[in-house]
Amino acid sequence: MAEDIARFIFRNLFNFLGACIRWTLGTIYNAIRKNPKTPFKEYLNGPIQNKYDLTNDNDLNRFDEDDGYDSHKNIVVGGIFFLGLTFIIVKQLI
Repeated sequence: MAEDIARFIFRNLFNFLGACIRWTLGTIYNAIRKNPKTPFKEYLNGPIQNKYDLTNDNDLNRFDEDDGYDSHKNIVVGGIFFLGLTFIIVKQLI
């Protein structure tokens, strides 16, 4: 039970939190550089693939069973943000 809760926290909550932070920073960066915006879904679930483009077989095998593209980056960013926020809150309470 505790393992399932920890898996949910790391995979879902930290992934979503990290995707939100990366999307916000990416949107600001792309606005400054005048590049096209990347949709939030791509930060959360990975790049949108054309299902009819079968020219590169490596693209089809890129996804793991449980993890989406860049989910490890999202989890690290979300975890660092969560630890930093926890540190600030604890520091204010002491």
